[in-house]
Amino acid sequence: MEWEYSQLETERTEEYDTGLKRHIKPLHLKQKNSGAGSAISGSSISTDSVADSSTAAATRASSSSDDFHLPIGPSESRASIHPKRSLSPPKPGEAQKLPIQKTRVVKNERIKAAKQEPMEKLGIYGAEMLRCSLGRRHAFGLLVIHAVFWVWWFDRQGAIQSTGIDFIENLPRLLVFLTAIQRFTIADWGFDAELDSRFSKISDQSSDFRNVELVINEKLKIEYNPCMNTLLYDAFCLNGRSTNVFGVENRTECLPLVAKLYWPDSTKLDEATIIAEAYTRVPHISNHLPRVIRSRVVDPVGTDRIRRQLGISLNSPRPPRVLCIIIFERLEPITQLTGNLFLIAWVQCMRFAWKNDIRHQDLSLGNLMIRTFKDGRFYGVVNDWGLSYVRGKSPPCSDVTVTVPFMALDLVPLDQSTTASKRAYYCDLESFAWIILWTFLAVKNKEVQPGEELAMWSGGNPNSSVGYRRNLLAKLRAQDRYSLGEWQENLPLAQGIAKWLCRSFEPEDGETNEENKELILGFLRVVEESGGIISEEPEIDDP
Repeated sequence: MEWEYSQLETERTEEYDTGLKRHIKPLHLKQKNSGAGSAISGSSISTDSVADSSTAAATRASSSSDDFHLPIGPSESRASIHPKRSLSPPKPGEAQKLPIQKTRVVKNERIKAAKQEPMEKLGIYGAEMLRCSLGRRHAFGLLVIHAVFWVWWFDRQGAIQSTGIDFIENLPRLLVFLTAIQRFTIADWGFDAELDSRFSKISDQSSDFRNVELVINEKLKIEYNPCMNTLLYDAFCLNGRSTNVFGVENRTECLPLVAKLYWPDSTKLDEATIIAEAYTRVPHISNHLPRVIRSRVVDPVGTDRIRRQLGISLNSPRPPRVLCIIIFERLEPITQLTGNLFLIAWVQCMRFAWKNDIRHQDLSLGNLMIRTFKDGRFYGVVNDWGLSYVRGKSPPCSDVTVTVPFMALDLVPLDQSTTASKRAYYCDLESFAWIILWTFLAVKNKEVQPGEELAMWSGGNPNSSVGYRRNLLAKLRAQDRYSLGEWQENLPLAQGIAKWLCRSFEPEDGETNEENKELILGFLRVVEESGGIISEEPEIDDP
């Protein structure tokens, strides 16, 4: 941390009271014309201030917290710091008056950028604290610079920052703060003792991971190991759905089960409702849908609770999130299949991802699964319907939240000023094309093992991902012997898909049923010409 002041300018108050001596602005994470600190764990931190209108007015009236001044540096003339004393002796009976030393100050231009690093680290620490226990509601962070500290609240909606408090000028407030957190319960720290019994008592945090029994409803009770090392899937992020998937057991269910614990957007349809709607509208594709055993909303208020109490709920830049758990039948990753069997399951998923006005909208290799049977049969299953759209039931939504490496290029927002194209059937079809190309390059021995050369594609930078994918298409079309490793026999298919993508990059507005049918038929013809066997004509409903 660079210096802000060469010495503490705060003076001890002669008499303390409950009032705030001066208002110190919240720290600003984002700077103009700078990308430093704009993203933490894949997403930006919201710096909502808890100061009221009077505080904000007083803050604006005070000097900016971004202007930092220091006494003169060693390169300046010492005469300006130590003026010459008068050589005349003092008159009799008159005390000698020392000259007033005027301190020349300079501005530290680097402090703005220097403050970004501790704030970014604090955001990473917040993400680590939120992921340390299943269902943790929130976490606290404290940032101290000189004699000023800021309190940060982290949850899955973002972060809330207090105004700064000088703990020398406002010592009673520091003492009250320390006294309050000293008396926090395990729930006050954000832990859920029902989901993670290790934290049922603050003083008993043993390493003995006893199984947890959780009641989903009157018909289902599950048992699982709360140890974070046993998770099948764990998302590291500061805000968002933060999905955790782990195996669970139930004595009455013969199927292997998994639980999905996550924080969905409370303004959207929940995943269990969307899947139930799909079963109702398209019952004949039930084998290609995930099977929901039971679901429960663990915390129906969620992240909005603290924002209601602070009066900032309506001004929050992100929607509130609630904590939910869904019990599913356990499926296997589609990458457990190889060769033509993989292609068959992939095509099955592709044909059922957009049916009867239900659109998946977040397709990725990780969301393609298979349901297997003892007799060798299998069905491709499209998983994770949490971001899906159901016409007539889902609220209108203009945001685009998908997995960047598999996102249609027309939808990728290259910067904040870019407006994404309208989502169409073609967009999901293009996602399937990127999934198959990614599989050929990154999947080895049934495991996703992307090399360093794929870092630009798989990274979170949209510009790098788009640039790499466009270059890949050019190489596949130009090189007859492009290496695909163990998938080399599928090179004709990869090249055919590359040509199909290049021809289809500009979908027309207002797609019709016939246009969509021709799109997928053309896509399937590429697969069939490359050795796959597609015998049935697909059914496509109007988007």
